[in-house]
Amino acid sequence: MKLVLNIGCSGPSGKRAFYGDVRVDIRKFPNVTAVMDAHKLAFRDNSFGKVVAYEVLEHLESPIEALREMRRVLRDDGIIEITIPNVWY
Repeated sequence: MKLVLNIGCSGPSGKRAFYGDVRVDIRKFPNVTAVMDAHKLAFRDNSFGKVVAYEVLEHLESPIEALREMRRVLRDDGIIEITIPNVWY
């Protein structure tokens, strides 16, 4: 079974907020299953088959560090799905 990690799922605003087996954010919301920082994910290496970050990278202090963490917790055959609101912003 491939677990899905949703990073920065935020408050319950739409289907994306409840997507994923594990949903993390820096604050507790009803849809959040684990409170943590995207720069230091508290999961073992190769734990997830899919990592998603919908409109999150532009809010982070160090997007590169968060991307490294996403890759670390992703299985070798996994995928990362990322969206950003505006590439020029």
